[in-house]
Amino acid sequence: IYAFEPNKKNFFSLKENCKLNNMNIKMYNFGLSNSNYDSEIWYTNKDKMGGSAIFDKNDPELKKYDPKIIIKEKISLKKLDDVLEINNSNILVKIDVERHEKKVLEGMEKIIQQNKIIMQIEIGEENKKEVFDYLKKLKLKWINSIRHDHFFKKDI
Repeated sequence: IYAFEPNKKNFFSLKENCKLNNMNIKMYNFGLSNSNYDSEIWYTNKDKMGGSAIFDKNDPELKKYDPKIIIKEKISLKKLDDVLEINNSNILVKIDVERHEKKVLEGMEKIIQQNKIIMQIEIGEENKKEVFDYLKKLKLKWINSIRHDHFFKKDI
């Protein structure tokens, strides 16, 4: 199991939880994208960072909040294809990246092409068509949807 969490507080909670439960998970304190670079995440409540997102001044979600309450944190982003090499395997992928889905998928295209995949990906309505079209291009077949969670599969 590989887990990627760019938010420092969430990362340390994940690490502690895995230690307490004796779980063998490779954890990385960076996020995933379509290139390797430093960025920021934003959120509005330091005690509830589950919905933090990559900062993009054009993010429509930002318009819902008073700019004075936006909290930012510096993070690193990397392409999954540059971090892991997985070939001819059966893999399960869960993606929940708050409007950054297509960029994460672009950064893991090689892994998607070289493996049998079952994927659960949370996609908001504003990005659904673009992400579905991209997944279709990568030959992932839609299986089912439950609210904003969408399930896909791809054979090798």
